[in-house]
Amino acid sequence: MEFLALVYEYLSNGSLEDWIKGKRKNGDGAGFSILERLNVAIDVACGLDYLHNDFEVPVAHCDLKPSNILSDKNIIAKVGDLGWLSC
Repeated sequence: MEFLALVYEYLSNGSLEDWIKGKRKNGDGAGFSILERLNVAIDVACGLDYLHNDFEVPVAHCDLKPSNILSDKNIIAKVGDLGWLSC
C-alpha cells in the first residue's frame, strides 16, 4: 500500500473556532474586527471556489466547520481538513 500524506504550512493563529469561543484574542484583547471577519469569509469562499471550480477534479469539502478554518499570522484564512478524502 502506498503511503499518502497531506502536509500543511504552520498556521499560527489557530482555528476560527478558537476565535469564536474566545480562546484567542488579538493584541488589544479583542476578537476579530468586522473587517477581519469579512476577510475570513472571503478567504473561505475563495478556497471553496477553488476546490469546486478550479481544481483538476471538482472537490466537495464534506466537513466545513469553524475548527477546519485555520488562519496564519496575518489572519489569512485557509480551509483545512479536506474531508473529501473520505466522502
